[in-house]
Amino acid sequence: MFNHYSYEFYREPEFASEYELDRFGGRFGRFLKNYEVALFKSLLAEDGPVQSVLDVGTGTGKLAYAVATRDTVAFGMDASPEMVRQALQLRPEGHEGRVAFFVGDAHVLPFGDRSVDAVVSSRVLMHLVDWQKGLAEMCRVARRSVVFDVPPLRGFPALESLARRVLARFGAKTQAYRVFRVGQIRRSLQQNGYRLARVERSFVLPIAVHRKLGSPRLTVFVERLLGSLGLRRILGAPVTIHAVRED
Repeated sequence: MFNHYSYEFYREPEFASEYELDRFGGRFGRFLKNYEVALFKSLLAEDGPVQSVLDVGTGTGKLAYAVATRDTVAFGMDASPEMVRQALQLRPEGHEGRVAFFVGDAHVLPFGDRSVDAVVSSRVLMHLVDWQKGLAEMCRVARRSVVFDVPPLRGFPALESLARRVLARFGAKTQAYRVFRVGQIRRSLQQNGYRLARVERSFVLPIAVHRKLGSPRLTVFVERLLGSLGLRRILGAPVTIHAVRED
């Protein structure tokens, strides 16, 4: 049975096969992908070079491929075999042997304590049945840092989340998700021996609006304008968090 706080959608072959084009196709889609990759890589780099990175909920391998280098091995894990197949099909030239993909559950990561330098995760906690368990697992296996994003309670994602949850309650098959307070994330991190090092807020307007605009230049202009008015600090979404181990 579909749980509206789960990632069952990603297990569906049709959803998985269309995910990359649906989210990252077109001019704005490519802009969004580059933006997200650059943001995660910049936060990850704040702790210096890493030799190993685990991408939890890797999807089509966006972050796993991005962080893999000659000196860094990446592991891409997803609960959906279909998404892992898509990731393998999208392997960029020259990445042979640098990224290993496998199927697994974010609630029970098949890695030992502090067995990788860092963990990254995009658009995952919002769908987990038990997000605190998932975050605790990421913190457990990371030796140095964890970088992940969540939709915030303030802003347009909260309205969309509410609408989708209502639809799910009435039996609609919709990709619902939860929203978060930064404070509750901070407390959960502290319980797992981490501190919140940095918070980055991305877009004031919904991604759907920017897709309609269809112009990365216009998106950058509008978001800079809204940011200059102080709205990004209040309404920016998603919220991308960089957390580091305290000891």
